[in-house]
Amino acid sequence: MQADGMSVAPCSSDRFLWTAMTTLRSTARLASRRGYTLIELMIVVAVMSILTASAVPKVGETLRRARVHRAASVVAADLERAFSLAARGRRPIVLSCTCENLQYRANDASGNTLRFERSLANGNELNVVTMTFQPASVTIVPSGRSSQPLTVTIASGGISRRVTLSTAGLVRITS
Repeated sequence: MQADGMSVAPCSSDRFLWTAMTTLRSTARLASRRGYTLIELMIVVAVMSILTASAVPKVGETLRRARVHRAASVVAADLERAFSLAARGRRPIVLSCTCENLQYRANDASGNTLRFERSLANGNELNVVTMTFQPASVTIVPSGRSSQPLTVTIASGGISRRVTLSTAGLVRITS
């Protein structure tokens, strides 16, 4: 107030000073509380543990499903490869399975020459639990036909895929 009783509006420098003081006080309050308390960190760790524990079974099933699908794809490719070998070599190929060992092989019809062999057992990335060939062996002739239809079933942990081979040489993967 001035001597004549009239009030004077604060100048802009006073307003700036008041704002600066208020900001300094609030900054000082925040500076005294940096970081998190131990209880806050424990709550975060507990929530993350619960979320991780709920996701682990789903990840395991997804990995098993992918492993079985990949193994079925490999078997399908090998069946097509056997047809190609028979046509290229102009000799019949016998595809047979030792299913107890999760292995199958392709030999020429005389049985003297091994064309390829595959193992789906532990120790490689495919790592399936069961494999069945129905029938146990099939002969593939150079004309592109097989002696009989073949069904290969691959399973792991309740997840299975079927690879079917028609007598005309069509290979399909079904679930």
